[in-house]
Amino acid sequence: MVSQDVAGVLAAAQGESVTFPVGHFKYEFHNLDFYEEEGHIRQELVIYVKKV
Repeated sequence: MVSQDVAGVLAAAQGESVTFPVGHFKYEFHNLDFYEEEGHIRQELVIYVKKV
């Protein structure tokens, strides 16, 4: 998923639960990394969830 609103995506994931086509999940933790690609600074947010 690509988004310009990293804070919004993280806030949504930290809600009561997140629903995907394969079930309901609860936020556990996240990791936010920054890296350079083709001269641009990019960020990558990885959100870890567990099945509810």
